[in-house]
Amino acid sequence: MQAQDYKSAVGVRLGYPLAISYKTFISESSAIEAYVDYRGYSFYNYISVNGYLGLRYTFPDTPISVVADWVPGFAFGTGLGSFGGSGFGGDSGGLGVRYVLNRGGK
Repeated sequence: MQAQDYKSAVGVRLGYPLAISYKTFISESSAIEAYVDYRGYSFYNYISVNGYLGLRYTFPDTPISVVADWVPGFAFGTGLGSFGGSGFGGDSGGLGVRYVLNRGGK
C-alpha cells in the first residue's frame, strides 16, 4: 500500500446509480467520499445503508484517477428495484473517473 499524493478529487460515477463524486483524505490512510446520485424509480420509498468497496488507480503524470466499485447495502422500505423491498442488495456497482484537484498539495 502506498500513501496518497493528493488531498481531494471530484468526478463522475457511471453505473447504478449514476453519480457525481467527491473524495477527500482526512489522514494518510483514511478518506471520506460523498456521492450525489440519481435513481429513476417512481413509487419506490426506502432508506438504505450502503458501503462502497473498490479499487482506484491514479495516473502518475496526469490529474486523473479511475475507480471500479461494488455497492452492497441493506434497505428498509417497500417497492421495486435491486432490493425488492427490505433486505440485502449487492447487485450495484460502477466505474468512475475523477479529476485530482490538488496533487502533492496535502
